[in-house]
Amino acid sequence: CVCVCVCVCVCVCICGDRCGWAVMIDAQSPSGTPSSKQCPQWESSVGIDGKPISEEAARHRQTFRFRCRKCHDTEFCAKCLHTPYHLGYTCEEYVSYQAARKCRFCDCKIALSNPAIMKPEYVRKSKKLQQVILARHLPGAPKASLESLDRIIATSEPLANLCEAAECQERARDGCTHIMKCKHVCIGVRGEKAHIGCMVQGCLGSTSAGGASGKLVASGVVDSGQVAEDLCNICWVEELRKAPCVKLECGHVFHYHCIKTKLETRWIGVRVTFSFMDCPLCKQTMSAAAIKPLIDQSLVLKKL
Repeated sequence: CVCVCVCVCVCVCICGDRCGWAVMIDAQSPSGTPSSKQCPQWESSVGIDGKPISEEAARHRQTFRFRCRKCHDTEFCAKCLHTPYHLGYTCEEYVSYQAARKCRFCDCKIALSNPAIMKPEYVRKSKKLQQVILARHLPGAPKASLESLDRIIATSEPLANLCEAAECQERARDGCTHIMKCKHVCIGVRGEKAHIGCMVQGCLGSTSAGGASGKLVASGVVDSGQVAEDLCNICWVEELRKAPCVKLECGHVFHYHCIKTKLETRWIGVRVTFSFMDCPLCKQTMSAAAIKPLIDQSLVLKKL
């Protein structure tokens, strides 16, 4: 009979909310410092900004990402105690990331050279101001006075939060350019008659889901209870805020491109069904001005 003694090193840390002990998620060296070995699968990991994480960020995650077992499996950084853990950034990099201007669709940091950002040297230069306005996907105003151009740029400042990625540029062209009283950009589609209203969680200065009524709503919640940070219930991949959305007559909100794809794809398989026309949440037939042509085509087909 051979007795084998195994020594296991378990790394623990106090939760940021001081509710109890938390345990490390990723493996690390027994000394508590990043292992000299390559972090497993770090090259395929994606950070909070949607970009692949660097090896340095992977080492930081391996060392400082902990999970509290008393706070609904809350993940936090054991070094700076930020909750949730800032995946893809070291503590110092995350402070810089938070202070930087970020794209309203993909959350990537925006370079100061971005054409949508107003620069001091553009003041009193009509041509440069026009370029800024067009970069924000607003209609050009070639005959407008300098005062009018300054006013347009000042009131559309939130629209400058746009990176130069092709996908984000396309979504900006399709998205609503209405700036609400709370200074958030409406996440609806361009040309809509009634704005969805602010859906940013915690925002208390937004208009209601009816758009023009001007009523205040608590926590940026629309009638359906959805918020901008919720995943789209069609794609289940991206948050609602990351693409132009449509609010159906039933009150539920989905990405416009997801609804469009759903209606264009129609049924799956050889059996013809029309459940693709139903709202994924309440099963009522989808109806909204932005998707009316697609719905009408399917209704005609259904009556045949």
